[in-house]
Amino acid sequence: AYMDRYGYRSRHSSYVLGFWAWAHMRLGQWSEAVGVWEQLRRYGNMLVEGKALYWQAYALEKLGEQKQAQAKLAVLRSRYGVTYYGMLGEQLLARINGRDARASQVWWPEGSGTANDQPRKSIDQFPAARLNAAQRKSWERVKLLVALDEREHARDALNPIYNTLIALVPPADRDAWIHALGYYVGDYNRMWQVATGGSISAMPSVPDPKALRTAMAYPRAYKEIVLETTAEFELPPELMWSIMRQESRYKPGAISATDAVGALQMIPATARLVAADLGISYDVRTFFRPEVGFRYSAFYMRKLLDTYSGLFVPMASSYNTGPGPIARWFKKNPDAEFAWLIEEFEYNEGRNYGRKIAEHMLRYLYLYEADAVRRGALLDQMFPLSRDIEIASDVGY
Repeated sequence: AYMDRYGYRSRHSSYVLGFWAWAHMRLGQWSEAVGVWEQLRRYGNMLVEGKALYWQAYALEKLGEQKQAQAKLAVLRSRYGVTYYGMLGEQLLARINGRDARASQVWWPEGSGTANDQPRKSIDQFPAARLNAAQRKSWERVKLLVALDEREHARDALNPIYNTLIALVPPADRDAWIHALGYYVGDYNRMWQVATGGSISAMPSVPDPKALRTAMAYPRAYKEIVLETTAEFELPPELMWSIMRQESRYKPGAISATDAVGALQMIPATARLVAADLGISYDVRTFFRPEVGFRYSAFYMRKLLDTYSGLFVPMASSYNTGPGPIARWFKKNPDAEFAWLIEEFEYNEGRNYGRKIAEHMLRYLYLYEADAVRRGALLDQMFPLSRDIEIASDVGY
């Protein structure tokens, strides 16, 4: 009735179709579900059409229509390869074909680990001679602050002259200079904005690892700090970059409507609890600095990851929603298969968040990880075939 009245243009139509399709899935009405999923495909993006294609194939397999299921999965791979539903689709395809369905063993695109995120331009090559006296003075101040490792202040000093600097370089070189300046002062958000148009769902198909805009869309932001911090807490750096991408789009000075702070967006109440466990004092004035705030978030990520036996999707959902609701959902549904369990999680934001973090991690692994063994181990933690985990009664925080 809703669709008859409002059609497909209502902003709620995709939600209505999603609930409608899922109701058929829960009732085992596979044919009806296939039809509704087909309607949902018109909203085409990673999490909507990708979801529709995967669950269509799932329902078709239940109906014994393997060839039709394989056809849907072929479309899913071509349009949304290396995404959350793309990986689930590869596992389903492996099961249909009687192959090993572990995430580490299914199809993975060629070119993994070949992306180059090193700046293509040297700051010394910048045509500063074309600046006027006041602009040159500002530019010299930026360079001095970077030399002093005061990148927060360097970004502030760069902002008033940024557009002037970019206007000085040939249009064909602008992406390269945006990328180089971003790495120079630690402004990864601006390069992300340029590469993606400000959309977290840009680049739905397998990204080109050789393209500069791919490196701009998936920067290894604050690389030295991230590598040091994740090593301390035995976390994959891809997890921290993925959460940073989703939470703040790499902005260290971000403050949310709920007062979450920093590039990894931690609320002060949680930060104080973490500080007590770390034996340090929480100071909001320094928390924005990556070398300070990242340790808080890494400690919290490690605690959540241990809670869910190393499974990244529920860990990420807990980072967003809080560990309590996710733990209760797992305990309430002890027999649900993993993908089904995540799909039915009752908090929409937490459900989407976990899937998006998995998606970002897939992209980071594809672009920068050439070691198939390490990559495979992480993939199996992201897309487990079983959910045999024991959740503690007290998940903390």
